[in-house]
Amino acid sequence: MKLPGIVIASLLLTACGGNDSDQQINNTTTEQFSPLSGSGLAEVSLSGAEVKVICRNGSGFNSTVIVNEKGLWQGQVKSSDLPCRLEVTKDGTAFHGYAAKSGNYNISPFTDLVIAYATSQMPGSWFTNGTEIDESRMGNAEKDILQTLIEKGYTLSPDLKIMTNTTEYQGSIHSQIHRFMQSIEARVVQNTLPDVLIVVKDGNLNQIPEKVSLQPSFNGKSLDLTACDTLLGNKTQFSQCTEALMAD
Repeated sequence: MKLPGIVIASLLLTACGGNDSDQQINNTTTEQFSPLSGSGLAEVSLSGAEVKVICRNGSGFNSTVIVNEKGLWQGQVKSSDLPCRLEVTKDGTAFHGYAAKSGNYNISPFTDLVIAYATSQMPGSWFTNGTEIDESRMGNAEKDILQTLIEKGYTLSPDLKIMTNTTEYQGSIHSQIHRFMQSIEARVVQNTLPDVLIVVKDGNLNQIPEKVSLQPSFNGKSLDLTACDTLLGNKTQFSQCTEALMAD
């Protein structure tokens, strides 16, 4: 029995699995992304500032990430490119964080202390040129910085995870970040955050400033100005204060 040529050709294609579109579909891979989120807080919220990220292969967020008015941010990076270095710059000062995997990560003066101590580098230089931080090294640095801050008078839980615990705008941890920055500014020397980071990266935790009381009072009651927003970054004019202003 003879078969027409067109039938033979069809059979050969079928036997060879000759459907290119099926092969293309099977070869298609879906890029996996991991969510990152956290807070960006200094004396006030770092609202309006962009969160920059450098991941393992030099990649970044899949879209622009901005800190909101409550100091919160969120974005996505390629899962295969974790870990990532984080940076937020506002009013000429940069703050940094480190994301080892998907999760919550803070960016603040406290996280800068941990990064400087863990890497023996200024956080800004580490962000630009740095590499991954060993997990145990980061953990030990975090514990040492926390213990030193507590010894210096800052009201922090000994179980606090500086790098990852949720930090709320105008919450208890933020109030201590605020007081830390005030304590730096109250010094005659080493009165900027970079001044402190320079000595911390060299292992000198004694130069972390002791917490100083800078609270004004009204009718015999202390005023906690961390319960207020500053007006356009002005450290002497405040608005939108919560009831925590006169908590005691």
